[in-house]
Amino acid sequence: MKLVMVRHMTTDFNARGILQGRRDIPILDPGPLDLEKIQANLITIRAQEGAGYDHVLTSRLKRTQMTADLYGYASQMEPLADELDFGPYEGRPRQTLLAEQPLWINRPDQVELGESLSDLKKRVTGFCQKYQACARVLVFGHGAWIRGLVSCVRTGSIQRMNQMDLPNNQVVVLDIEKGQF
Repeated sequence: MKLVMVRHMTTDFNARGILQGRRDIPILDPGPLDLEKIQANLITIRAQEGAGYDHVLTSRLKRTQMTADLYGYASQMEPLADELDFGPYEGRPRQTLLAEQPLWINRPDQVELGESLSDLKKRVTGFCQKYQACARVLVFGHGAWIRGLVSCVRTGSIQRMNQMDLPNNQVVVLDIEKGQF
C-alpha cells in the first residue's frame, strides 16, 4: 500500500506552541506561503495518485477535514486516524509536557497521557491492517498520529515517534508491505 499523509494546516494552538490533541480546533486562514506550499504538496500527492486513491481519509477533528477541503479532496472520516489524546497536557504549552515528562522524547511509552502509547500503536497498526489491501490511501492527519505510524513502519516500535519533526502542512509518503505489522 502506498500511504500518503498530510499533516493538517496550522491552527492557533500550533502557532502558539500549545498541545491540542483531541480538542476540535479549526485551522487558521491560510496565507500566501501556505497556499504555495499546498500547490507544491499537490505535485507530490498527484504523483502518487496513479489510478486514483482508494480512500481519502481524515480524522474526526475539523482541522484535518478543513485541510482536505483546502487541498480539494472530498474525504471520509476514519476514527483510527484521530490524534493522540494528550490528557492533562491538552491546552497547555508543548514545553510544559517536555519539562514535566522528560521521557517523552526517547521513551514515550513511559509517559502518562489521556491515551497510552500502546493504544496509539494499536490504532496506527489497526489502520494499516484495515487498509492494507488498498493500492493507495491519502490521509489528512495529525502530528503525533503520523509520527507514531512512521515510527511503527520504519522501526516496528512507537519509541522513535518523538525523534522526528513533522511541521504542519507536510507530506509524508510511505510504502507499506502487506503483513508488515
